[in-house]
Amino acid sequence: MSPQPVFKKVLQVGFVVRDLDKAVRSYWDDFGIGPWAIYNLDKDSIKNPRVNGKPAEIALRAAFADLGGVQLELIEPLNENIYTEFLEKHGDGLHHIAVEVDDFDATIARLQEKGIRSIQDGETKDGLGFAYLATQEALSCITEIYKIPKGLKYSPPDQTYPQPGKEPSP
Repeated sequence: MSPQPVFKKVLQVGFVVRDLDKAVRSYWDDFGIGPWAIYNLDKDSIKNPRVNGKPAEIALRAAFADLGGVQLELIEPLNENIYTEFLEKHGDGLHHIAVEVDDFDATIARLQEKGIRSIQDGETKDGLGFAYLATQEALSCITEIYKIPKGLKYSPPDQTYPQPGKEPSP
């Protein structure tokens, strides 16, 4: 009998980029992927951020779009964090896959028992808990999991691309 799966469903595929505006334009203009909701995230929008278990300040720009029911995320780091470390080692590219789990805290505890630790975690101002898990060796990329509160409502984006009314015709 095989063990129960830890991860239930892919929710998001995250890429780290050096230039968010350029990447968003390329995804939209060249491939029709979007529209994009763009957020500026920092100490005012990320609560209790930690990197490798230690308090940290995380600043980034992130853009989100739907592609066939899976969210795409593009991240441009604005200070030193796991995203800048990734860019220095690998350049722009696939950084993480976010997956659904039955129980956020139990999943972290279960994986810690296997030696897989959280490398960055915190909570958004909207109440969404997140943890990036060091699964690079086992799964070839970082895995992100969420603690999603009931009735979660996301804040409106700081900007969108393209601007409303600029979407392509069907």
